[in-house]
Amino acid sequence: MGLQQILILLGIVAGGSFLSFWARRFDMSGFEIWLPFSILIAYAVSPLAGLLVAISILAISWALFPYQLHYIVIMIACLAATLYSIGFFPLAKATFLQTALLLTAIYNIISNIIMFFTGGNLFSIFKFFMLSMMMGWLIYSKVGWDFIMLF
Repeated sequence: MGLQQILILLGIVAGGSFLSFWARRFDMSGFEIWLPFSILIAYAVSPLAGLLVAISILAISWALFPYQLHYIVIMIACLAATLYSIGFFPLAKATFLQTALLLTAIYNIISNIIMFFTGGNLFSIFKFFMLSMMMGWLIYSKVGWDFIMLF
């Protein structure tokens, strides 16, 4: 991995942490880039790299604006399972958008079911799902494939 790719990953962590902080501060959960970029990085570099970038973003944003710690544990566990599953979804340019959105939906469904059973607000869960899918679609459709090819 070259210097350019390392700087891009550091920029994603910094930008993602900043955006996640403001999304949490104004209760806009789901309006975050850590999930789509962790999926992109998992395909471009490796699932472990995608997980480490997402954990970095979550940890920094949590340090800036703490919230219930069990939410981070749920998100990381569901993300780890999602990123592990990318091996079951081969990637091609023609199917990229559908595959990436499917992985985002899988993550959202699993994590939101867990959040619901741990006392999450149904409206907040629905809002998270919708915003997360929208952010995923925007990122995947605008820069997704080019991002993967960069690595």
